[in-house]
Amino acid sequence: MDESKDNSWLSKQNEALLESQYPLHTAIRDGDMERTVSLLKTGRFDLYEEDGFYGWTPVHWAAHFGKLDILRKLVSMSKDGSPVVQSNRSQVTPAHLAAMSGHPHCLQWVLQAGTEPSIQDYCGETPLHKAARSGSMECVSLLVAQGAAIGLRNHSGHTAAQVASIGGYSECAISLEKSLQFQQQSMAANIVQTHTCNNNNTEMLSHHMNDANSEKEHLCGDQHPNGDTDMDTHSEESMHKTHMTGYQVTNGVNMDQNGFCGMKRGRDELEEEVFKRRRCDEARVIPPCSMDPDEPFHPTNPMPSSGSSSCHVISQNQDIPIPTQASHPSKLL
Repeated sequence: MDESKDNSWLSKQNEALLESQYPLHTAIRDGDMERTVSLLKTGRFDLYEEDGFYGWTPVHWAAHFGKLDILRKLVSMSKDGSPVVQSNRSQVTPAHLAAMSGHPHCLQWVLQAGTEPSIQDYCGETPLHKAARSGSMECVSLLVAQGAAIGLRNHSGHTAAQVASIGGYSECAISLEKSLQFQQQSMAANIVQTHTCNNNNTEMLSHHMNDANSEKEHLCGDQHPNGDTDMDTHSEESMHKTHMTGYQVTNGVNMDQNGFCGMKRGRDELEEEVFKRRRCDEARVIPPCSMDPDEPFHPTNPMPSSGSSSCHVISQNQDIPIPTQASHPSKLL
């Protein structure tokens, strides 16, 4: 039996089986957009249906065969509009298949659409492992530029560079090794910079706290062992209170630091005295004073004559003059 004919027969059988059972997958493989849309409009085909050969959905087939237009159409018609579709059998995504098949245009689109560049399948391999396995330098460069984890190992313990070396793609392996060294150096530099910034922030915070404590001690004064505090250093609160009151008690006498408090207190006492006299005006009599019984009473001239200490009745319509602010403080006290 001719073995080649047998293989050809099996291929034809698989093609016929694929065409009969998975017409949507076949149309996508062939890049037939019109038939693909027509089949989807019938509603008899599911975008998430996996074939019986590899366990791939129609989106996987579009990525694997590099049919970007159909890939975008299928993703736009999906439930969540995301290209992150993992196979139930192998956990591969369209990004894995686009990288393995060497289709950077499809790979770039699924990455920009939200696929994580370091997503792993059931073997622990990322799209970078798949690109290294096929030696696709364009896909490798694209994934490295997108921030893929170059040093990540698969379940066999191999990095992408080792996978490329095992597959005989020495140029790809060397490029990945250089990229890995550069990525590690950049990460180490970022760690050192972050650690230095944290130390500087800690030192600045400690310095500010020390300054705040020193200022607090200076404002509160020097505390002696006997419990007394120096009077030449005042706390901010006591200084504020002293400034607001305007005077302090020294040797039992109220002294004004600015020279104005005495004037104000004198005015207040005088106004209080005038208020009392106004109260006396209701009785038309000035409060008790020395009255001379020999001096005659003149209703028309209620004010006493010069040099007289007599007390007279004051007219109801006459007001007692109130000193103005120009009065000297010594005369007001």
